[in-house]
Amino acid sequence: MNKIFRRIVSLLLVSLSMSTLSCGSKYSFPKSTDAELETVLYIGDYEVPFEQYRYFFMNFKSAVDGGDDAYWNDADAAESFASIDADTKSSLRRCYAAFSLADDYGIKYDGKDIARTVDGEVEEYIENEFGGVDAYTSGLTENYMNHSVFRFVLTQFEVESQLYSALVDDGKIRTDGEAVLEAVKNGEFCCAKQVLIKNDVGDDVEENRRLAEQVLGQARIGVDFDELIAQYGEDPEMIVNPTGRYFTRGELIEEFETAAFALEVGGISDVVESPVGFHIILRCEIDDGYVSENLATLGESYVTSVFWRMIDERAETLDVRTAPAWDRLTMADFAYDAKTDEK
Repeated sequence: MNKIFRRIVSLLLVSLSMSTLSCGSKYSFPKSTDAELETVLYIGDYEVPFEQYRYFFMNFKSAVDGGDDAYWNDADAAESFASIDADTKSSLRRCYAAFSLADDYGIKYDGKDIARTVDGEVEEYIENEFGGVDAYTSGLTENYMNHSVFRFVLTQFEVESQLYSALVDDGKIRTDGEAVLEAVKNGEFCCAKQVLIKNDVGDDVEENRRLAEQVLGQARIGVDFDELIAQYGEDPEMIVNPTGRYFTRGELIEEFETAAFALEVGGISDVVESPVGFHIILRCEIDDGYVSENLATLGESYVTSVFWRMIDERAETLDVRTAPAWDRLTMADFAYDAKTDEK
């Protein structure tokens, strides 16, 4: 059960949903309250209910405070709230952009076919993963969700799947190997190594920063980069890909990706800070043999990148406006039983 939710949570930080569909399931579920359904945002022509906003907000909040509400007694609480709110709005806008783009291709998030598919998926989760409605409802609550939000998670996935197929059929996304080779030639891929100093819970961030600066200093005077990775690095990908990781735009953490693409081959970045920690990056030359041997894998990354870039472009056209209910929100409104540790 928890593995499923961790997968959904990771996917949902780049996608989610809208208001409330009627559900034709054979089960009965607790209904969303009036407060949960109250509109807090407008994204383009879409209304965002509080329950949707809360889901994103609580996941970002958990990443900041680790489940410790005492964090919000700190003097910086207002700044943290604003940062989480900004991340929440950005993520929601990206989600609604998928619905907006899908609508161009006649794919309706509230259509009967999608609703029937989602109903069936909900029942499969209940029967095969939870063993009953009570366990299902409890599992949702532990993950800052309710039945309405979970249905829209599944709706989002189904819409994205149909949208992807429509874009391929329309020729907007090419999936052939030649398209991938052209992307490599045109600089759409990068190969890089990194020394990652992670900021784990409880770490002294400034101490990690100082260590990263020391590692950078060693790299700049010519210490072998692979030796620095072996001694200091905390990125398991460097073990899996010792000759460098290949990636395209929009695939990795923004701060890392931006710095890597900005380097010349053989160049070493300054210390790059991201939500994960501190990165020292070496850009490597792309090996044609590797590309040929891994064309299918690189192709999957590339078409996914193109797909999300199209959604991002649509997101840029959607304005985000707050409703009166948003102005009344306080941390007390987010009191919600949910997990505070991994199980």
